[in-house]
Amino acid sequence: MQVKTLCLPAPPKLRRLNEELRSELQYFLGATEYISDLATRRVLEDQKIPHAEKVFSLFEPDTEMINRGKVPYPYEFGHRVLIVEDSAGFILKAQVMEAGQTDEKTPVRLMTELQDRFDGKIKAASFDKGFWSPDNLKELSAIVPLPVLPKKGKRSASDAAREGSKPFGKMRKWHAGVEAAIHALQAGNGLGICRDKGSDGYRRYLALGVLGRNLQQLGTIFRDKERKRRREQMLLMLAA
Repeated sequence: MQVKTLCLPAPPKLRRLNEELRSELQYFLGATEYISDLATRRVLEDQKIPHAEKVFSLFEPDTEMINRGKVPYPYEFGHRVLIVEDSAGFILKAQVMEAGQTDEKTPVRLMTELQDRFDGKIKAASFDKGFWSPDNLKELSAIVPLPVLPKKGKRSASDAAREGSKPFGKMRKWHAGVEAAIHALQAGNGLGICRDKGSDGYRRYLALGVLGRNLQQLGTIFRDKERKRRREQMLLMLAA
């Protein structure tokens, strides 16, 4: 009696799954070896690891360590996100900043892009101190009529006069709106922790959070208009 084994090829879906699992396993094996090497160099050989060689997450290897310098959490892990909000409370732009990109490198290109987008109709723009540099102030002044850019560090008499003007002070009060938007994105629109994977997933998750925030803001405007209409209607009925 002869016994033969019949070998059938695996279905395409199963083959793809096996390939994905093998690729994932190979990644984690290599990443674990790399982390072990870093630990050996740092702990046993007392080497200083260059920042570019550090890995802060095996599961999200593009994660950055962000030094915010704020109590109680001076360091955070993730990516910097640039948020631009208009006077009506809508987020016009949400951009994931590139690794190593800092605030002072962004405002000139940002405002040039926004002025082109809105046909030069932006009359004022408010920034944090982190965006400050003398060159930024000079170049922004040629792009937008009122660049509200507080100086970082000690102020000269001219800086104090510029920042003490009424238009400057008024715009600085408006700036609190974007801080509220950032808090709302984290607290109410699911961006406290990104639950998607990879850089594309991170950007997609950010876009969905911004869309949710803008829809909420639109609903708030409609709600306030309706309340005003009903209040005026009630006053007319009482006066009749």
